[in-house]
Amino acid sequence: MRFIIKNYINKINVHDIVKFGEENDIYLSLDEANVLKTYLKNNWEDLLYDDPCPIINDMKCKLGDKAFEIEKLFYYYKEKYKSYL
Repeated sequence: MRFIIKNYINKINVHDIVKFGEENDIYLSLDEANVLKTYLKNNWEDLLYDDPCPIINDMKCKLGDKAFEIEKLFYYYKEKYKSYL
């Protein structure tokens, strides 16, 4: 399953992140989406399979007031799809 997830993440671009945010009522600037893309592409295994708290806390410093909603959305989807991980 990791191979499939890795391939999917490698194809994600900034506009995909912005669109996903909008679908979940989170409106991101391109700079914020770039921050998320960078963290996702560089830390996806830690976010999904290890303790995501240090990475999320680091991101919070860069995302400002949207960080809480993004964190909430992350945990929602991680729980929703945990049987696939």
